Amino acid sequence: MFLAVRELRFTKARFGLMGAVVALIAVLVVLLSGLSTGLVNDGVSGLQRIPATSFAFADGVQRGEPRQQR
Repeated sequence: MFLAVRELRFTKARFGLMGAVVALIAVLVVLLSGLSTGLVNDGVSGLQRIPATSFAFADGVQRGEPRQQR
């Protein structure tokens, strides 16, 4: 325990810098998650505002099958 306390006392700047880097990374993650949430909401807002109760798709869309040429 003595060595740990002595190390903390002599290297305050190093531990402060490491703490600052961890804090900045946490802020960056929070900002990016907020931006991505905003982009998702912006992308689907048009679909959410449509006054429809159901949507119709072509055959094979849900299964991922390629459309046949007619």
